[in-house]
Formats: sequence, structure tokens, C-alpha cells
Amino acid sequence: MIYPLLLLFGFSSAIAQRSLDPLTVTIARDFAMAPETVALLSTAVAVPFALAQPILGPLGDHFGKERVIKAALWLLAASVFIGAFVPVFAGLVLSRIVTGAASGGIIPISQAILGDLYTGHKRMVCIARVTMAAFIGQLAGASFAGLTVETLGWRGVMIAGGIVVVLAALLANFKIPKPAPRARKPFSLGTVLSNYRELFRMPRAWACYLTGFTQSGIVFGLLPFIAYLLERQNNGGPREAGLIITGYCVGSLIFALGASRILRLMKRPHMLISGAIITAGGMVFFAMGFHWLVQIGIFAVVGFGFFLQHNAIQGEVSDLSEDLRASAYSFHAFAFCVGAATAPVVYGLSIPAIGARATLLAAATVFCITGIVSGTLFSWFHRRGI
Repeated sequence: MIYPLLLLFGFSSAIAQRSLDPLTVTIARDFAMAPETVALLSTAVAVPFALAQPILGPLGDHFGKERVIKAALWLLAASVFIGAFVPVFAGLVLSRIVTGAASGGIIPISQAILGDLYTGHKRMVCIARVTMAAFIGQLAGASFAGLTVETLGWRGVMIAGGIVVVLAALLANFKIPKPAPRARKPFSLGTVLSNYRELFRMPRAWACYLTGFTQSGIVFGLLPFIAYLLERQNNGGPREAGLIITGYCVGSLIFALGASRILRLMKRPHMLISGAIITAGGMVFFAMGFHWLVQIGIFAVVGFGFFLQHNAIQGEVSDLSEDLRASAYSFHAFAFCVGAATAPVVYGLSIPAIGARATLLAAATVFCITGIVSGTLFSWFHRRGI
């Protein structure tokens, strides 16, 4: 019964995070602010999500993952409802900061719970589908917001999203059993540092986190530049960029739906290497500047390849430590988010300096080499039992 609930939690938290993305102009008009300033609401969610990870994981390992998810859902619901009624923009920013931090206690902790419940092939399929539920939530939240904002207003959109999160929180309270009591020392900063010291003694942890940081940055750092690159090529603009990014999401969903069969055919190191080659190949074709309709298909390939290798990394993270599984997942989410947040700066410096095509080809090369090296390392770790 817990597994379908975790899908719902991932879906509802994604709705809460992304539903305001298409409403920048509407909110800017309501508060008489520049749209560029209102666009920072996305950053106000993403940065706290990342920064909360190093503490949320140890909290889950110490007090119980189920308790953290329940608390995070209620905090998320409160932040969304408060944001719907704030009279000033600063209040909305603060509510979105809390939304980001609270969301950080849901998907990574859900993945850690799945790591506790399942093993091997089943674990990786379930983790892939929780990720899929979050992507569906992002698409549903953005689509619902765009379709209903004229009727409900942006505040009504937030209230609707808050209702979804409240329903998820109620189900969590009534359907998720309390964890069995266990003896533990008082929670402290020393506990957190001790957890991470233990994790970082493992060579596999370094490989997981550095790979997640690099590869998330290369792919997610590119997304904000797609419209800019299309305009430079006289090949479209924001609308076409949105459709191309939708192609990426479709590719990730195709992987999640086919994960069970794929995982029967491929081991994790092979998934990592194959996914890196597929993703890098897609980026090379994107650099060639094909018509934007073709680029939608290319980005579906990129999305499929990215999640093929990403799922392998998540499986490795899950196996790092049974006792510190929440910490392991949360730090992976931290590394992933930091990579996605810092890479746009690199793209922004590189594209004017060496050109868009050279930048994309270099990024594809780094992505491919990282995947091949990581896959080879994990294969060696497995043989040595490290």
C-alpha cells in the first residue's frame, strides 16, 4: 500500500513546486513587478530544495523516514496555502522558499523508503516510477495553471495545488504506519557529520555524487538556453523550446514505463554507459541545428538516455548503506541540484566565448566520458565487493 502513496506524494510535491512557472507575467501584473524579478520564484524553490538535503536525510535516518515525509507534506501544504493569500510579493517569495525546503523532504526520502522495501530489479523499477510521477506532476501542474489561470487567477491555482497536497498529507497520516521505536542517541550536528563521514569513506559514494553533479548539470543546465539557441538559428522561440523540453519529459516517461524490461536485460554499469552514449549522441544531433520538430524527437532520445543512466546511479546510491539510506539519497539530490544550478553559468560563459555548437559538442563529450568512466568504475567496484 505504501508504494502507490509514494507515487502520489511525488506527484503532489511536483505540482506544488512547478505550478507557478507559467504564471510569471500574471503574477508580475498583479504585484506591479518586472517579470524578470517574478521569474526568480523558481530559484526561490530550487535553492532551498537543494540546501535542505544534507539535513533532511540524516533526520530521516534518525527519526524515521515516514515521520519526515508526513511533516514535509504538512509543511508543504501550509506554505502553498499561505502563498495563495499573501498581500505582498516578499511574502510570496518566503512561502516559495518554504515550499522548496519542504519538497526536499518528499521525493528523495520516498526513494530511500523504496530502497528499504524492495531489492534489486523491483527497487529500481519503483524508483524510476516515483521519478516518473514527479515529472507527470510537473507537467500537470504547469498545464493546469496555464489552462485555468484566466478562470481561477494565480491564487486559485495555488489553492487547487494546496488541496492536492493536503489530501496527500491526510493519506500519509492515516495510511503510513509509524516506524518501530528504536534506541538512538540524541540528534545533533555531530550525528549529521558522522553520517556523512561514514558515507564518504566509500569510493562508490564519491562516484555516485560526482556523476550526478556532472551529468545533471550538463543536461539541466542546457534547458534554459534552448529558446535562445533556437532564436539564434531562426528556428523558433519560447513556444518551440517548451515543446522540445516536453520531448525530454516524454523520453523520461518512456524509460519509466519500459524500466522493468530494460532492467531485466541490462546491468547497472551497462545502463550507465549506454545511457551516457545515447544522451551524448542526442546532444550532438541537437548541436547540428535541425528543424525544431526534429529537435522534439532528439530531446525524447536525450530524456530516455539520461534517465537510463540516472536510474543506474540511483540504484547505486540505494546500495551505499542500509542504515544511512535517507542520507545517501538526500546528498545525491543535493549534488544533482547543485550541478543543475551551477551549469547554466558555465553555458552562459562558454556559448559567447567559443560558440553554441562547440559548447554543445564539448558538453556531450564530457557527458559521454563521465558515463563511460563511471560505468567502468562501478563494474570494478562490484567485482571487488567495494
